Amino acid sequence: MKSNICFVSLNNTFTKSVANTFASYTDMYFADIEELMQFDLIDVANAMDICGIEYIKKIEHSKIKNVCTYDNTCVSVNYEMLNDEINCNALKEHCTTIMIDFSLDTFKCMQPKQYDKINKNNIDLDLFHSRQKILKSNVDIVVHYMPSDKNLNKKIMTKLIDYYKKK
Repeated sequence: MKSNICFVSLNNTFTKSVANTFASYTDMYFADIEELMQFDLIDVANAMDICGIEYIKKIEHSKIKNVCTYDNTCVSVNYEMLNDEINCNALKEHCTTIMIDFSLDTFKCMQPKQYDKINKNNIDLDLFHSRQKILKSNVDIVVHYMPSDKNLNKKIMTKLIDYYKKK
């Protein structure tokens, strides 16, 4: 059984919140890959301008591989990071990955200003669904979230138990 759990969704802020809350709920450690990268680089955007995307990817790979060696840790990963084979392999080897899935309407409610910008850039329902499909193909467990869910932690725990019973 893998000792770490990795959370991902199409809303990175929500993912971080869920992972942090679940870590507290289960008495696990919490690690957010983006925060760890920002701590090391201070200004990721500036580092990308100066050093390039290859350098940022190396830092990202290193952080994910390093965090995956921890025990008893809830890891929060931006969905963009699962679009990378090296990251996916490291996470699959050391973490049970959980996607928090939600409808487009829920997504819009979570980030209305960002969604308005997305719509102005002609990103549509197909893109939302293609990103969901990419995530679902790279995770072990999918937990469907509804804003009416009273206890998401219990729902996640039930899915984890069911997953490990099948293994």
